Parts: sequence; structure tokens; C-alpha cells
Amino acid sequence: SSLSDFLAAQMGLHFPRERWSDLERGIAAAASEFGMADVESCIRWLVSAPLTQNQVEIIAGHLTVGETYFFREKRSFEVLDTHILPELLRARGEAGSRVRIWSAGCCTGEEPYSIAMLLDRLSPDAAQRNITILATDINPRFVRKAAAGVYSEWSFRETPDWIRERYFNRKRDGRFEIKPHIRKMVTFYYLNLVGDVYPSLWNNTNAMDVILCRNVLMYFGAEQAGQVVAKLRSSLVDGGWLITSPAETSGVLFSAFTAVEFPGVFFYRRMARDAPRTVVGGHRVPAFDVAPKSLYPEELVAPPELPGIDVMRPAPPMGARREPAQVQEMELGAVHEQKPDESESPRHRARTCANQGKLAEAIEWCEK
Repeated sequence: SSLSDFLAAQMGLHFPRERWSDLERGIAAAASEFGMADVESCIRWLVSAPLTQNQVEIIAGHLTVGETYFFREKRSFEVLDTHILPELLRARGEAGSRVRIWSAGCCTGEEPYSIAMLLDRLSPDAAQRNITILATDINPRFVRKAAAGVYSEWSFRETPDWIRERYFNRKRDGRFEIKPHIRKMVTFYYLNLVGDVYPSLWNNTNAMDVILCRNVLMYFGAEQAGQVVAKLRSSLVDGGWLITSPAETSGVLFSAFTAVEFPGVFFYRRMARDAPRTVVGGHRVPAFDVAPKSLYPEELVAPPELPGIDVMRPAPPMGARREPAQVQEMELGAVHEQKPDESESPRHRARTCANQGKLAEAIEWCEK
């Protein structure tokens, strides 16, 4: 128990009682690397003082698992490709300023390299443009593997074949090495999201346009997750985007953001405090299974109107703007006002229960 609490405070790694056996196995492996005779001695030694960076790196190497692949969670990359990155490139290109993206918790590098590949398709001169892709992780072994850029078939298990053919060279041992112009677009660093300082000029984590922090927050305790989200928000420019995993969607944890709903995913945007809390992005997102001339369509068609969608905190109606290839944000307050009894609807109750973590009740209301 004391070790679990200690690691949560020092590294943000949350090990509830049901995962203590995993924690014990990881510490046993780390004890050998530390040169300790047994697990008990290692635990007493670790909790006796704040962890050093060397201790954090060794522990992270045994307690974190690298399980990812290129273009993981396809819908998120579809939205990045069809809306977020094209708009960002257009705006920054007109202003002649930087495009800054951060993969926070990059694991073995598949995520930031996927972003680099998207940018290369969207902007053929991406490697020469003023684009920064920062990738960080608490596990230095992951960072070293990511920087090497060499991957096995397993990293391509849900990736279209043309991605591998266009952006990788096959090595003699059967693995695939990412091409140099893509590798040069990404800079990798070690960073502890709980213990290190950010935003900061020192580690280049300031003034980000887009931050991806996916499948990371779920391993933190509630307090650490809240602190990390607050610092990530401070690392974004006004209008910047925070992208998490669909499994990490939370109206409470991201209450300081405006939640923007796209087909199948929510993205979070740093907006003024009085901005609407929830809006709907009106894009029809294309399939990502084949290689078109570009990864986004020439024209984006708005879907039919979406009546009866609930929002947790409606705001005054806003005029919807309908322009091709631009985001169409539809304020849903007017819908809510037309149905004053919607707060008692099964849909609303399902959403409320889910946000409160009452998943069994949420499922019952969804069925109703």
C-alpha cells in the first residue's frame, strides 16, 4: 500500500489493490537491476527518499507496457486529417509561423510518426516547413526505440499497406525502418508528466497547437490526472486542441475545455471560459483504409441536422456558419430550450451516470 501511494505521488502510476500482484512482479524485476537482494529491501530503499531520475527510469522500464501501433484509434486520425491539421497548416502558413504538436506519452514512437506521415501527405514540403513534433515518454527504453525508428510487423497490424510501402524501408532482418525525412520531423525526449515542469521553454513544451495524450491518463489516480490535464491545458495556445483516447472521455476531468464532438470521438479545445462547453463538429469523416491522392476529401459535406442531442450545460444559441472545408460548430442550446423536460430523458440520464462513473446504471438507461 505504501509503495503504491508513493509511486502514484512520484510518477503518477496508479496501482489499485487488484493490481498489486503486477506491481510486485515489476518491482521484483527492478530489484535485480538495482542490485537489491529481495523485494522487501528494495521497497524500503525506494520509499526512503524522493526518487532520482535513474530510479524513475528503471522503475518505468518494468512497470509501463508498450502496446501501440501506427494510426491506432483510426477515427481520431481521420479527424486530424480532415479538419485539425489542414486548418492548422492553412492558418500557420498564412501567418508564416510555427506549427507545434506534442505527443505526450509517445511510447515507442508509432503515434508521433503517424502524425508526421499525415503532415507529409497534407503538405509535401512539411519536412522543410516550420513544424515541431515533440514526443515524450517516462520510459527511456521506449524513447530510445522510438528514436531508432525500426519496427516489426506487429506495429502495422491495423495500418493500410500503402503506409508501410511509402514511408518505410525493409531491413534484412524483416523489420521496417522509417524513412529519414519522416524520422527527422520528430524530436524525442524523456519526460515525467507528473514530476517534471511544463509548460516550459527549457523542455520545449510551451505554446503547443495540438497535444495528443492518449491512453495515458487512465493509468493515473484522479488527483494526478487532474493536475496533468491542467498543465497540458496551460501548454496549449488559445484555440489549441487536446486529443485523448475515447476511453478517457470525461466531462469532469476536461471541464476547463470546450468538448467538440466528431463522429465517434470527442476532442477538447482550449477556448475562452465563456465558450460553449459542448459543440458538434459537422464533418463527415471519410474511410482511412485506402490511399487517395490526399488523405482528406476535396469537399466536406455537412451531415443532416442532429435533433435531440443533449448537452450538459447549454449556452445561448449561436449562428451556425456553413462554409465548405471549414468546421461547422452547431450550438445545441436552442435544441435543449425547445425540450425543457429533456433533463429527465433516458439519454440525458445515461450521459449523467456515465460521467459519474456509474456505468451499470448508464447501460440500463441506454437500453431504455
